[in-house]
Amino acid sequence: MIVSIGRITYMKREKLNTFIIDHLSMVCYISDMETYEMLFLSDPGLRMFGLQSEKDYLGRKCYEILQGRNSPCPYCTNAKLVRGEKYCWEHFNETLKRSASIEDSIIEIDGREYRLEVVHDFFLQKDEIMRLSKKLTSEQALLECVSALSEGTEISQAVNRFLEVVGRFYQAARSYIFEFDTDKKVADNTFEWCSEGVTSQIDNLKGLSLDLLSDWIDKFEKTGEFFISSLYDEMDPKGEDFRILEAQNIRSLMAVPFFKEGKVTGFFGVDDPSSNLENRTLMHSASKFIWQEMEKRRLIEQLAYASYTDMLTGLKNRNCFKDTVMRLRKEKFANMGVVYLDLDNLKETNDTLGHDLGDKYLIETAKVLTDVFPNIDIFRTGGDEFVLFLPDLGKEKTEGKMRQLSEHIQTQNLPCSVGSCYDDKGVRLETLMVRAEKEMYRQKEEHHSKNGFFCRYGSGIKE
Repeated sequence: MIVSIGRITYMKREKLNTFIIDHLSMVCYISDMETYEMLFLSDPGLRMFGLQSEKDYLGRKCYEILQGRNSPCPYCTNAKLVRGEKYCWEHFNETLKRSASIEDSIIEIDGREYRLEVVHDFFLQKDEIMRLSKKLTSEQALLECVSALSEGTEISQAVNRFLEVVGRFYQAARSYIFEFDTDKKVADNTFEWCSEGVTSQIDNLKGLSLDLLSDWIDKFEKTGEFFISSLYDEMDPKGEDFRILEAQNIRSLMAVPFFKEGKVTGFFGVDDPSSNLENRTLMHSASKFIWQEMEKRRLIEQLAYASYTDMLTGLKNRNCFKDTVMRLRKEKFANMGVVYLDLDNLKETNDTLGHDLGDKYLIETAKVLTDVFPNIDIFRTGGDEFVLFLPDLGKEKTEGKMRQLSEHIQTQNLPCSVGSCYDDKGVRLETLMVRAEKEMYRQKEEHHSKNGFFCRYGSGIKE
């Protein structure tokens, strides 16, 4: 019996004999085309991959065992397989550091389709440079690029992985992205990958004048690319762009532009490529994928920012406040401080003196809070109410911050009431919040009884 897990149940070895008996002396395997789970690996295959028995692979993924990956191979041929036909191809296996001539086909067991892969030839590459240049076709490299963009959860992680794939394909010293700020008329190097031993340049390439790149932009618009095979033979040594490239020890480069509404908005390039120089198709195809992905992710980030940000003050909003409270409930702290702040009579101010003045007080209050608590999330939870949490700050620092806040409020003549609560005995967060809010309202009543309404607003905010 062969035992597997997941969607594959117990299967009799006799049903597999038809497919494997002729291949027992070869490196071959059978895997589920939907789950990628390994069902069979021949004895030569076991030895090839350093396995002892079927227990070492049953229930595990083919891409994990055979390719050393944690996700399906971007070059997987499952989608290309057709019943009754064999699909032949060559592939370099990173785990074994060897190339193979491979034959794939579909077999059916108990009404379910499986992949049968047979390896006919394994051969070592003698020249490492040739291995690197031929291990990926342009199509496979593009699949790797798409995979890199889809796997990363953060835009920087995804783009950096994408640049690595392209950089390695061309065996470049560096791959990078520049984005244009047309309002400021500058270009910024926003993403970068460097091969081993190459010095990062991203911090040195910020705020470059677009005038400096006028020749590049002209080439982008006319030919869709900018290619230099020899810096000294093809560029004006008196030019500023020549000076910048020479300072980075760049001798050749390839770059393709990003377009938006018919205008160049940036470019993507590689420095000192040494392989696949004749293949610029990857650069052009990949540039479209990366720009679309960057635009999409930025839109998602903007939407996420908007859903958690108060647009008037730039502070966190009530949605973020609710999520933060839920998170803090699950965490443990040695101590916790809670601060509530409310602008006194904001509604009356808006109705009587105008919303512009009310907004001015809100913005100035936000600035005071961020000045006093620069590394703390501050929430605007309502029209006139602000809340912040001070986990593990300690009693002395918390009290010091509260004194500092009081001084700022008096200096700016802000018409507000503040309530705070501190605990290091393990009191529930909700209890602390209620206590701080009650203290704020107590102070608010005190202000009202002493000053009435207009008195506190009369002189306005100090500039």
